[in-house]
Amino acid sequence: MFLSDQLTFNVMPVGSGTITAEGLVIPVYPTTDDFAIDLNIDAEATPADASWQFVEWQLNNHVLNPDEFSTIVDFDFLVEDTLIAIFRGSPYFLSSH
Repeated sequence: MFLSDQLTFNVMPVGSGTITAEGLVIPVYPTTDDFAIDLNIDAEATPADASWQFVEWQLNNHVLNPDEFSTIVDFDFLVEDTLIAIFRGSPYFLSSH
C-alpha cells in the first residue's frame, strides 16, 4: 500500500494552453488525480497557439525546480495541491492585428 493525495491541474485563462504531466497531456481543466506521496512529478506548460505565451506556474505547497518561470518543471509531491499554468496574450500577436 502507498500513500497518495490529490493534485489538481488548471490553466488560466481557459483555453490559453495545456499542461503535460508525467508525459501525458491533461485534456480538461481543472482535472484532479491521485498521486503517490514522494513522487517526483514532471510538468510542462505549452501555449495553445502563437497568440499565447507562458508566464508562470502557481503552486501553494511545493517548490518548483528550477523555478516557477520555467516552462518545464518538476517537484516532489508531498501534500494536496493545485498546479496552475498562467498564460497571457502574446505582445507580438496582439500588435500585429
